[in-house]
Amino acid sequence: MIKSMPAYRAAVALSIASSLALAAPATQAAEYGVAIVQSLTGGAAFVGVTATNGAKIAVDEINASGFLGAGNTIKASVDDDATDRNQAISITNRIGRVEPNTLAVYGPTSAATAIAAAQLANELKLPMMANTNSLAVTNTGP
Repeated sequence: MIKSMPAYRAAVALSIASSLALAAPATQAAEYGVAIVQSLTGGAAFVGVTATNGAKIAVDEINASGFLGAGNTIKASVDDDATDRNQAISITNRIGRVEPNTLAVYGPTSAATAIAAAQLANELKLPMMANTNSLAVTNTGP
């Protein structure tokens, strides 16, 4: 279990960078999209707000360090799933179908939203890393 904020930020940064490194070929300098889909409102906002802030810091640190190679950067978008499974599904659908430059999703926050969105993310072949409190999300697929 990660016990300190610097360790948590490092874990988030490594997860984001690893997802992007696996999802995109590094043939030329580019901007890679990652969607931060967290509960900024609703019952899980106490987790989603801090997760979003940590992910934004991680993206800034990755970009500043040049970790992805010369000229390669991450562009993060932020969406509020409002701790609502229908909102999470709608956001995941938009990202997977309308935003082709978004290569990975960090979120959703709660078990209910993550499980619902994970099923759609699998159909869309959209990598998703949920920070939920339930292992049931892993039953939705790879």
